[in-house]
Amino acid sequence: MFKCILVLCSTFFGNCQIIEDTRGPYETLEECNKRAYKIVKDVSSMIPTYQAQVHFCLELKKEKGYRL
Repeated sequence: MFKCILVLCSTFFGNCQIIEDTRGPYETLEECNKRAYKIVKDVSSMIPTYQAQVHFCLELKKEKGYRL
C-alpha cells in the first residue's frame, strides 16, 4: 500500500506546504503516481500561486494496520 504526498511551494508567499492525499492508500505504486499527477494538475489550476515541487509515494507497512 502507498500513500501520496506532495510538496507545494509559492514564490509569491515564500513558503512551502506539505499535502497528503486523503483518497489513498493505493494498492500499487503506479496507482499512487497516477493520483499524484492528477493532484499536481488540479493544484496548478485551483491554486495558481503554488507549484508542485516534488511528489512521492511512501510505502506503508502492514503491522497492526497500515503505517509509515
